Amino acid sequence: KGKVPKTSVQFGETVYLKEGPCEINLEYSQIMEIYFYSEIYVLMFAKDNGIMLKSDGFTQGTAADFKKWIREKCPVARIIDKEK
Repeated sequence: KGKVPKTSVQFGETVYLKEGPCEINLEYSQIMEIYFYSEIYVLMFAKDNGIMLKSDGFTQGTAADFKKWIREKCPVARIIDKEK
C-alpha cells in the first residue's frame, strides 16, 4: 500500500518492461513516437501508453548512445526532440 513497484526496462531483441508483477515485451516496430526531454525519454507504443526512461538512468552506455541507437532500431517512429 502506497509503495511504488520496482521498474526495469531491458533492450535486446525486444523491449522488456517489468513493473512489479506486470511484464510486457514490445517489438521495436510497435514504438510509434519517441520523445527526448532533458531528463526523461518517452517511448510511446500506444496513444496513451509509453515507457518513461530517466536520461541519467542507463546502466550501459550514455544517453547520447541510446538516442542514436533507438533511432536506428525504430526508423519509422516519429521523433520529438525537446532536449536541445
